[in-house]
This record gives sequence, C-alpha cells and structure tokens, in this order.
Amino acid sequence: MPNVTCDGRILRWGFRALCSLFLVISLSGTLSVAHAQTNDAFGSRIRLSGASGQTDGSNVGASKETGEPDHAGNRGGASVWWAWTAPVAGEVTFDTEGSDFDTLLAVYTGNSVNRLVEVASNDDIGGGMRQSEVRFRVRQGQTYHIAVDGYGGKTGYVVLNWQRPSSGVGSDAFASRGMLSGASGRTDGSNVGASKEAGEPDHAGNRGGASVWWAWTAPVAGEVTFDTRGSDFDTLLAVYSGTSVNRLVEVVSNDDIGGGPMRQSEVRFTARRSQTYHIAVDGYGGKTGHAVLNWGSGNGVVSAGWWHTCGVLDTGAVECWGRGRMLGSG
Repeated sequence: MPNVTCDGRILRWGFRALCSLFLVISLSGTLSVAHAQTNDAFGSRIRLSGASGQTDGSNVGASKETGEPDHAGNRGGASVWWAWTAPVAGEVTFDTEGSDFDTLLAVYTGNSVNRLVEVASNDDIGGGMRQSEVRFRVRQGQTYHIAVDGYGGKTGYVVLNWQRPSSGVGSDAFASRGMLSGASGRTDGSNVGASKEAGEPDHAGNRGGASVWWAWTAPVAGEVTFDTRGSDFDTLLAVYSGTSVNRLVEVVSNDDIGGGPMRQSEVRFTARRSQTYHIAVDGYGGKTGHAVLNWGSGNGVVSAGWWHTCGVLDTGAVECWGRGRMLGSG
C-alpha cells in the first residue's frame, strides 16, 4: 500500500479517507481513535496566516456552542473554528475541498460566538460536490473567523484551503493582458465593464463585446486544454499567436462545449515549447459576469467537471487539478 499522511497534503489519490478518524495503531496492535478537537470552541480557534495556504483537522467529537449561529442556514452540530487576518486587501477564496464529508462553511466578523456578523457562507460548491466554498472581499488587517461544520451534524476529516485569486488577472486591453504560468492552473476575474478594442477579432465567430485577455507561455511541448468551466455566463474562448490585437492569428476557438447545452467554452491544441499564446474570454453577444479560466496539459482529459480536470501524462499517470493546484495523482 502507498504511504499515506494526515497532514492535509494528498499524496495518493483516493487515500485521504484513511485519515478521517485519525487512527493510531500502537506497536501492540491496539487501535485507538483521537477525538479531542482543540478548536471546537470559538474561543480556542486556530490562527491561520498567509495569503494562501492549507490546513486540516477533524470535527469528530466536536459540538455546537450556546448562541452559535447555524452555518450556511443548516443546524449542523459539530463545528470547528479558525481565525485568519487578511495580510492585504482584495478578494479571497476559502473552501473545504479534500474533506471527506458533507461540509458547511461560514466566515464571520465579531468578537464572541453569539454576536457574529456573517460575511459569507456556503453548503455545497455545486456540480454534485458536497464540499463548500466562499469568496469575499477582505480589508487589510481585518480578522475573519471561519467555521467548518457538517451538514446535519456530519463529521470526518476536514481540509480547509484558502487563496487569493491568481495574480494573472485578465485585462480588458490586449496590451496589458494578465500573465499565466505553469502547465496547469486556474485563474478568475470578471469581464463586467470590459470592452472590445479597435481591430480586435470576433472570438469564436461571435461579435462579443466584453473581452478580457491573458497570455501563457508553454513550459513544454504537447497538448493543452483551456476551458471556462465555472464561469457564470455564456462565454466565448479563443487562443491566438501574434504581437498586436489587430494582427492576431487564431490557433483555436470555441463558443459552447460540445455544442451545448453547456454555455461555457473549451479548446484543445498542441502547444510549442516556449511559444506564447494569447487567450481571450468574451461573452456571447456581449454577456458579462464572473470569468473562470482553467488550463491543463496531458495526453488527454479523462475527467472534467465544474471544479476539476484530470489528464493523462506522458508517463501514463493521471493527474487531477482544480482551483490552480494538484488534487491528486496515481
């Protein structure tokens, strides 16, 4: 059996559930279960630091305090708490991806458990996932209190991830396009208020009118996939080579994945190592909203959903990516 750790970093795909009860087997073969949760109480919440990170734990044996709110509108009953102080102002995402049970997630400000002000909360991410995600704007120096509970009091292994959106934020202007890096990843932004430049092509054959731009340099040669899964509007997606917005050469483009009913877009092409590609995300007929751009390399995408993409590498191994990080491999 492959080695397994319980530090929140998934070393082998499919083995994280083995950590859910924090089993400890002594040399004599006795099985014991650790139930004590140091962050069961709001007053003993664990401090988090950094603009991005990951922590883990368990809510097995945890309880709900007098005056504690219902997180994400559900009674719950087995909450654990963290506190995080924003190092900079901006947008941040917290999620429980990697947890092995149906979670509730809520973020608050306030000084006591019975006088909290909700900032954001969520039950299910969507797409069949029972884990939770919230996204909200933060003030530098403000402390936020994060509660993870189980839907209906469910318990198990808890993973809490947090990150600021990629610095490669899409730009309205081609000349100031956001820079992407890495063989796989995820970034997001918005095309609300974006426009179309003079000489800019129609992406995927549609007039559009609210495009945002990124640039990506291929770290290796091979097939790569870009998609807009997770965007909340009808997208257009196009990839180009060239040096100016009015002299671009289209590599590939797409309106709707599979021709519908999904209104997001996906393209796949063979990239040349060190070649820079320019990626445009626009809205069909000028539609606007929250734009998500995912990319991944491999010999083939074997699984793709709203929040993950799995691909086969040259070695034959499968890697799964979501939200700009590797979820697992095997």
